[in-house]
Amino acid sequence: MMKKIVLLFIMLLVLIAASMTCSAGELLKKTDFNDRFSLPWRLYESNEQNSYSFVRYGSLIVHIDQEGTSKEDIKLSHKDISIVAGNTYNVRFSINADKACKVYARIGDCEEPFLDAWNNGNEPFSISAGQTLNVNQTFIPERSIESAEFAFYLGGDMAGQLPCEIRFISMSLVDSKFIPAPTTDPIPLMNIRVNQLGYFPYAAKKATVKVNMGATAVDWQLKDNKGNIVANGKAYLYGPDHAAREELQIIDFSDYTKPGKDYQLIAGSAVSFPFDIGTDMYSQMKYDALKYFYHARSGINIEIPYCVESEWARAAGHTEDTAAFITGRNYNGPKTIDGKGGWYDAGDHGKYVVHGAWHCGYSKTNMNIQLKKEDMQFSVIGH
Repeated sequence: MMKKIVLLFIMLLVLIAASMTCSAGELLKKTDFNDRFSLPWRLYESNEQNSYSFVRYGSLIVHIDQEGTSKEDIKLSHKDISIVAGNTYNVRFSINADKACKVYARIGDCEEPFLDAWNNGNEPFSISAGQTLNVNQTFIPERSIESAEFAFYLGGDMAGQLPCEIRFISMSLVDSKFIPAPTTDPIPLMNIRVNQLGYFPYAAKKATVKVNMGATAVDWQLKDNKGNIVANGKAYLYGPDHAAREELQIIDFSDYTKPGKDYQLIAGSAVSFPFDIGTDMYSQMKYDALKYFYHARSGINIEIPYCVESEWARAAGHTEDTAAFITGRNYNGPKTIDGKGGWYDAGDHGKYVVHGAWHCGYSKTNMNIQLKKEDMQFSVIGH
């Protein structure tokens, strides 16, 4: 009997080890969509009317209305991958579609020179209507790629009868030699929540404290950075926060007005993050906000000392940028427009009409930048 138990225990260890091995070395940050989110998988289109994507029933679905003119006109991509020459990679994915179509899959550069490490012999995969395509292949890249992507091309000749929906069930890219970067310890959850930036001396100063359901009002203390108790009191009952599913009380220490650094609130065993009381917490904010218009500027070099830290310096982007108008809609005017200048979008660093509204057309906008008393001063002058 004992031998059977030992044997069963060893088999369980083998199964656990095997399951760990299967997931070891995974390069993709998302391999399925059971959590109902798709990022970092993103859909790229040459025309926003071509397609759209959404997550339903644990799958990422790409709905195609227009195929475009080439397979690149609709692309689903996962970037932020690095490929190492000579390592062995296993690529797997499961896809189905409501109508017969093709999918071109590749792993390779996501920027120039756009070379592939794997592309199924440069052949697309065929998907039969209602049937699931399961792919499991191994490859060894001949060159390393620092900035790579795992991409599926769905446009042009790939699309079948439209409209159609392609359902991405799961994807995986495993490098058995890949060692993930060590994860940092998560920021601890504090049961006393404060404005960590700080409070103005004569403004309202309140904090939220999480308590057990039905708890009576807790006693609190305010300590300075030397550990001295400078104020104390009793919290008042707030009740349940239904969205957070927590029982809360409010600490009000507005009567304490002395400026200082690294104060902390204590209530029983609960402690807050350090915070300040003063008048300078937001002084830099206006300068940081205005710096966006320098860091996100298109068409100029981003340089020290204006970008403050050298890691944010970069060469000018889109020094030549011509936009073409869509014709055939009773439009009578120039066919192209000079799109140099303007600002990038804060989300994906792309250029869009809204951000370019100040610089496109027959007027241009210049940004004059002055450095004064170590603060960034901006003036935007349109002419």
